[in-house]
Amino acid sequence: MTGGMIFGADLVREMDIPLWIDSVSVSSYHGHESSGELVFRSELKMDVRDRHVLLVDEVFDTGFTLSELRRYMESKGALSVRAAVAAVKDIPRKQGVMLPEYCAFHAPDRYLIGYGLDSHEDGRQFPFIGVV
Repeated sequence: MTGGMIFGADLVREMDIPLWIDSVSVSSYHGHESSGELVFRSELKMDVRDRHVLLVDEVFDTGFTLSELRRYMESKGALSVRAAVAAVKDIPRKQGVMLPEYCAFHAPDRYLIGYGLDSHEDGRQFPFIGVV
């Protein structure tokens, strides 16, 4: 959630429905490369059983993280799981990868920085999204 917190805050401010907010911290990156393994840094505090879940993330790249989080939420009993991301990278993906249901914009296959996105923890505060 660290990278997606600014997008998530902007998104929540636009919603006019009752909602609950929780976060789970996961990572599949080491530096600028995907490790192919999802590591949970923290767990959910709320029970998602019998709830509709909207996953919020900053960038949809390979689809690995969101696919794993969808499975995780479904295994916890969520009624439905959808995803909203700030950017979807325009790259080829493995067949069967589910794209997020909501996307603010499409981005080139470059490492993005700013608006919560970082490069080795630098640049999150930039009021724009740029490339490294």
